Amino acid sequence: MVLLLNNKMYKALQIIIFCFPAFGLAQAPTVLWSKCYGGLGTETGHSIIQAKENGFILLGRTDYESGQVIGYHAGGNCPAGPCADAWVVRVDSLGDFQWQKCLGGSDEEGMYSINTTSDSGYILTGGTYSNNGDVSGNHGLSDVWLVKLNSSGSIEWQKCLGGSNYEFASPVFETKDKGFILGGTALSNNGNVSGNHSIDTADIWVVKTDSAGTIEWQKCLGGSRDDGGSVLITSDQNYFVYSYVYSNDGDVTFNHSQQQDFWLARLDSSGGIVWQKSYGGSASDYPVSATRTLDNGFAVLGTSSSTDGDVTGLHGSRDYWAIKIDSTGFLKWQRACGGSMMDDATCIIQSADGGFLLAGGTNSNDGDVVGHHGIVDGWIVKLDSAGQLQWQKCIGGSDGEAISSMIETPDGEILTLGYSFSVDGDLLGTTNHGNGDMWLAKLSSPYTGIFAPLSPITDFKTYLNPLCRNLCINFYANGNEKIKVQLLDITGRLFLQQPLKINAGLNKQEVYPGELSSGIYLVRLVTETGSVTKKVIKN
Repeated sequence: MVLLLNNKMYKALQIIIFCFPAFGLAQAPTVLWSKCYGGLGTETGHSIIQAKENGFILLGRTDYESGQVIGYHAGGNCPAGPCADAWVVRVDSLGDFQWQKCLGGSDEEGMYSINTTSDSGYILTGGTYSNNGDVSGNHGLSDVWLVKLNSSGSIEWQKCLGGSNYEFASPVFETKDKGFILGGTALSNNGNVSGNHSIDTADIWVVKTDSAGTIEWQKCLGGSRDDGGSVLITSDQNYFVYSYVYSNDGDVTFNHSQQQDFWLARLDSSGGIVWQKSYGGSASDYPVSATRTLDNGFAVLGTSSSTDGDVTGLHGSRDYWAIKIDSTGFLKWQRACGGSMMDDATCIIQSADGGFLLAGGTNSNDGDVVGHHGIVDGWIVKLDSAGQLQWQKCIGGSDGEAISSMIETPDGEILTLGYSFSVDGDLLGTTNHGNGDMWLAKLSSPYTGIFAPLSPITDFKTYLNPLCRNLCINFYANGNEKIKVQLLDITGRLFLQQPLKINAGLNKQEVYPGELSSGIYLVRLVTETGSVTKKVIKN
């Protein structure tokens, strides 16, 4: 069997969340360098995170052992072509290859989410059809495959979660109790899956596990038609679901049409629905990424083909569609971005100025899209806090490229991960190893005067007070500077931003960062002329 990209599973595969913040605004960035990784087969990149030391961890897929690919398991042919392994690659800060791991069995693996854990390891999830090699305990057809790696990429444990039908999940996050929360799609109603709303159609599946991957609770959400989605951790350590729904019954109280809607829901700590709402129009609208915003609301990015309902400003057959909601689900604004051809979104983040960065791929070269290189380009869009387009950037070459995941580094530069077939344009000088490579590109910071040395601030120290749970910040200032403090996790997600009132000389400040899970965080002080960043650890 193979992880087939049929209509049910294709939408589940697109539920990907990974990307992160910066500060200030200027012109569109430029491509500093591109690196391709792979062999003679087809390699693609799906998720990028910053390693806890210098460098980056890339997650994607590979279907052939050659070149940089070592330890490939599958070896056979699946209905859609060669069967794929999950492929984990570590690179240094310059994108130079350091190590790689192939994960899987003799059938198909599709792993689309990687995140850091508090013990300096990594947690991955996606789907598997295998029941050998690295995979054991498959319940039937495709299971959710949850894999824990140590810091060097070796498997510590793995779990197959699901039933006798198809299950798939992405993304996954470590929770405050060092367990894991994941969201995805389930078609089963046996094994680990219970409460599915119908037979032979998919439900949104939310699963909470302990630190060893054992299920503590699970919830099937949706109605009588096909539904699937993903989950975020909220600021109060509850959960936010963003999903596509065809249903208009069960947990779904409204759908704009017989096509997909965005369906967004706030869950309590046990997976109970606090509120739920649908957004979209009469055509197909499905979300692929979401981020928590500084006002405790959410921004959700997807793709829309609608020209009515909640959707206005569509440019062509399919656009990026971003919406901003408050903490109760009230729609604050919406924005369609694209051109006359198909534009497919994959990733959204909130930048520290309150705006948003969007990424994906575009076939267009008109409308909002300028500078297209050929066939499909990676496309990055910057919106301000009100959803207005500020700049856009096409990256790629004359063949096909797309971005699947994006982060920003602490110095404000942008890293994008996806796939490439080109050796020209922004990939001039790179080596494509075969039939498409995993592609990492670094772009310059679009922010000026923000990441220069922070001369007004000296002797900066910070720590988390274990008694009152406040973030303590000590530093010396030359004068009455205007300073903001930001708190980010190791992947760059922004948890806190607020101004500080300071005086010349020694300053001792405390701010409440909210409920934080265990892990490494970045504390950044930002002035009008620069910034400085320190690490803190939440045990």
